[in-house]
Amino acid sequence: FIGSSLGYAESKISDYINQNLVHGIGIQKSDKGNKYIASLAIENMISTIKSYSNVAIDYSPHISLGLQLNMRQLGNSMIFNYIILNNYYDELIISTKTQIKEIIDLYMAKSFYLLSKDSTINQSIFDKLSFGIDINLNPYQFNCGMQYHKDYGFIAGTSLTINIR
Repeated sequence: FIGSSLGYAESKISDYINQNLVHGIGIQKSDKGNKYIASLAIENMISTIKSYSNVAIDYSPHISLGLQLNMRQLGNSMIFNYIILNNYYDELIISTKTQIKEIIDLYMAKSFYLLSKDSTINQSIFDKLSFGIDINLNPYQFNCGMQYHKDYGFIAGTSLTINIR
């Protein structure tokens, strides 16, 4: 399976406004029974539309390698993502997905930075801990999530995806 995504992102804090186009492309391959799914993606390809900031923001693309293990219980998965970040620490994300209704999935994830010289970066179990919900009303998909980051507090985000086939 080969796929691509194109999105629009906007953030506004006081007088600061940033608008971007976000693009990603990836491939995934599964075994015959869909028990194992491997993926490779290039993500975070960003083009700035409008920025009212005097600070240069580095939007380097990154490569994501993934492995999803689908459990015997329908709708339950464990996912491992290894993200190769340019000019920063590589990141390992371990997440679980649980389907509670046919259209509702719950997610929980924990991120770890690898190869870090900063001994405090992975000390808190709560740092980079995330929770989310996905509601899939085909062709519309609504996502909402929250992550705790020790330097910034809670970060929340939402998205609406329209699947086009």
